[in-house]
Amino acid sequence: MSKAQQVDTRTRLKRAARGLIAQKGVEAVGIREIMQVAGVRNASAVGYHFGSKQGLISELVQDIFDEVRGRWRARLGELKTRGDWTVRDIVTIIIEETRWSTINDPQPTVVRFLAAVLAVQHRSAAGMLLAEQSPYNLLMREIVARLPHIPSGIMRQRLVFFSWYLLSTLSILEAHLAGPASPQSAELWGGGDVEANIIETASAILQAPIPEHRENRA
Repeated sequence: MSKAQQVDTRTRLKRAARGLIAQKGVEAVGIREIMQVAGVRNASAVGYHFGSKQGLISELVQDIFDEVRGRWRARLGELKTRGDWTVRDIVTIIIEETRWSTINDPQPTVVRFLAAVLAVQHRSAAGMLLAEQSPYNLLMREIVARLPHIPSGIMRQRLVFFSWYLLSTLSILEAHLAGPASPQSAELWGGGDVEANIIETASAILQAPIPEHRENRA
């Protein structure tokens, strides 16, 4: 097998796996279906290229994190050059630079794929997301630094609420963009500036006033 054929097979397997997992979830997708959608006949292809289905998923997660690290870092650099930046600016970076297509998958499936993987507490995704130096954790620390008045216990809760809000909302929006859209979906996502509304809502989750009784207990 030539190097060109190897690359092509890897690309097709990754494209098929990410798309199928985004649509159906991790547990519902097997190696046989991935190979069928990828048009790969060699029964040992997944094992040869990735070791296992878990290895394939881990590489897909790594691809996403490698891509998003560069995108987020570049945008943060722009903010630091500007000098005066807010929680909303960081939230904007996360949302605007998370939805994309790649050579491995021309359809937008990144958010739905990550949501599906994290939903079953897949080690590779959860571990990378929560790692001390992960790109996501670095941005979370930037958010925390701009909200010093919020007690740490409440802030930890809000970061969890914020993260799951983004995953769920952006997953639904991504599915709508991938189409075909139902009339209900078109009505919900077709009016106004949807992305701006998501940014404002996500920012509000982080910055909402603290109820007095919670503040006293924190």
